[in-house]
Amino acid sequence: MSSQHDWITTPITPGLLRGALDLEQTVHGVLPHRLPAWARAYADPQLAAMEAQPSGVRLAFSTRATDLELDVLPTKLVYLGAPPRPIGVYELLVDGKLAGQAIGD
Repeated sequence: MSSQHDWITTPITPGLLRGALDLEQTVHGVLPHRLPAWARAYADPQLAAMEAQPSGVRLAFSTRATDLELDVLPTKLVYLGAPPRPIGVYELLVDGKLAGQAIGD
């Protein structure tokens, strides 16, 4: 982070999310879910692992900012005997056009 900027921290709230039905507060931040809490209560472990993967979840907002920072804690499952899973990609769209891309671990 550069000291040239006066950074504003904006909490991620359900109103900013698209593609997620619930937002869980964790010790590390927030975890978007693709199923609501009542449905997750009945999910088996495999379904629970899949629905917590936020593929397709998006943040949608308007800003006059010229710099953005998103802090993430990526996780992925490892299957014994299977090739490694692909690395996640984060895309920044401005007015529907790709403006930037970052690769997560």
